[in-house]
Amino acid sequence: MWRGINITDFKDRNFIIANARVQNCAIIYCNDGFCEMTGFSRPDVMQKPCMCDFLHGERTKRQSIAQVAQALLGSEERKVEITYHRKDDIEPEAEKIDSL
Repeated sequence: MWRGINITDFKDRNFIIANARVQNCAIIYCNDGFCEMTGFSRPDVMQKPCMCDFLHGERTKRQSIAQVAQALLGSEERKVEITYHRKDDIEPEAEKIDSL
């Protein structure tokens, strides 16, 4: 039985939630951990595309970007290793996106 999402289940994770029914799957929520990790405030992140292209930098590999895009289009769970950059252009510690 589907029970929906309980945000408290993810209190130790940095995450966003996006709306798949609108153009670009706009971000509709990000938790404090995501904001701290990226250096962006919640208003900075809201309504941006869930591909998080605003976090791409010179060390973000095109292959990883393509894997994230493919995962978002599909319905199966994937693990993708991708390098994101903070707002202040400092590369955050290695973070892996999983369960896309």
